[in-house]
Amino acid sequence: MDKSASFVGNATARRSTSSLDSVISSRAWPWVVVGVVVLSLLCSVGARLLGRPQFVVPIGSPALVLTAWAFFGHLITLDDDFPGGWSNLERSAKFVYQSLLALALKLIVFCLTCWAIFY
Repeated sequence: MDKSASFVGNATARRSTSSLDSVISSRAWPWVVVGVVVLSLLCSVGARLLGRPQFVVPIGSPALVLTAWAFFGHLITLDDDFPGGWSNLERSAKFVYQSLLALALKLIVFCLTCWAIFY
């Protein structure tokens, strides 16, 4: 029996629908990350409330890593947001202020995460 793909007439090969792109769209990824952070924090706080302090840091680690990555990644690339930088070719001051506000919010979330895990 021939195992090669056979095409009848003008039929073309169909693309596999099992790829990751079809499972989770690119718009869903931020919500997946937020869900992981929230779930990790809730479980970490729950472990503390249930009297299991040995599980608090391991369970809270995903939240800590993701919030640290968001904050420090933004901080490292902050110079690109200033006038004339890679992300701000129009030299807009509004863009810089929005970037600094986003950085401040990420710092607050990172600090709250550290407080929830290590307090």
